[in-house]
Amino acid sequence: MSHHQLPLCLSLKKHASSFHFIASKPIPDKKLQIGYADMNSADFVVRAYENTTKAQIQALLLDSDVVIFGDGGEKYLPLRMAKSRLSFLYSERFLKKGFWQRFRPTTRKRIKKKTSKYNGQPYHILCTGEYVAADARYFGFQNSLYRWAYFPPFEKIDIDTLLNKKRNSTPARLIWVGRFLPWKRPEMAIHLAANLKKQGFKFHLEMIGSGKMETRIRDLIRENELQEFVTMAGVVSTGEVRARMKQASIFILSSDFHEGWGAVLNEAMGNGCCCIASRAAGSSPTLISHENNGLLYNHKDIGELVTLCKQVLEDAALREALARNAYQTIVDCWNAEFAAKRFIKLAQCLLDGRPYNAPVSGPCSLA
Repeated sequence: MSHHQLPLCLSLKKHASSFHFIASKPIPDKKLQIGYADMNSADFVVRAYENTTKAQIQALLLDSDVVIFGDGGEKYLPLRMAKSRLSFLYSERFLKKGFWQRFRPTTRKRIKKKTSKYNGQPYHILCTGEYVAADARYFGFQNSLYRWAYFPPFEKIDIDTLLNKKRNSTPARLIWVGRFLPWKRPEMAIHLAANLKKQGFKFHLEMIGSGKMETRIRDLIRENELQEFVTMAGVVSTGEVRARMKQASIFILSSDFHEGWGAVLNEAMGNGCCCIASRAAGSSPTLISHENNGLLYNHKDIGELVTLCKQVLEDAALREALARNAYQTIVDCWNAEFAAKRFIKLAQCLLDGRPYNAPVSGPCSLA
């Protein structure tokens, strides 16, 4: 159980007659050491790695009206399908390591076991990212696919007061959050900063996280003489990340197609940031309508990223409108409570054999 899953689980628990989360493994010690809570201790969590027997797990999986299979749970899927019990796969895209992988026999076999093997069965996919549906259809999946997400913690705020504070913050504050990995493309944030500096913009970029590219990023900061413009904050708690997002005006998401979702985008939108996001990240085209509640760019195009960032740095009214609409998107639609209610309505229709009138957008709309 992680902070990305807990809010949804709490909402499902509130609205269902009973709810269990089967945890297949404990939280890693290294996460506990940097301040993560052990959410597997929640009263509705069944810890399969402790004293729970395989028979107890199987009984719970077979007796439940609905099961959502996440990472590590697919091995039990054949049990449900043998009984034709309503089931969902909660999945990021299948080919996020590259579309070329569709040619690998082992990859094709693995993905078909999760998808087209169960065509015609009461089995559907909750698409966590914009590209899941296309991947599933490529492998012959014919059942229903629904838009879905990760739903990190979210609290309502006074957005007007917050945006007023951000407006008066000088220089403008930019923020980047994530692991320093090649597919997160942290170097794009540095190239952006270098371009903005050359063009005379006043700003400060904070980069939060750590990883194997950290030394390379520090070298780029020195090479471009950005020490006064960029701060490397290291690893901070999830609560502190949200606090710093509340101080930042612009959030940058630079990931490539390896980013199945990217929950930092939900968090930035929910904390009043004007978001500029790579189209390649799974969450970006799902959550952002370009020029309405954020801006989207080609993940390889530094020129487009610079142009969009200059646009919102120069136009405070546009920057605040995008940030306000982003916040409202999370308030009105992409949050755990809203998603849980929609999911239970969907599941009840399928269980009862009634038509499901899918909404045109948001959680449980057709992907």
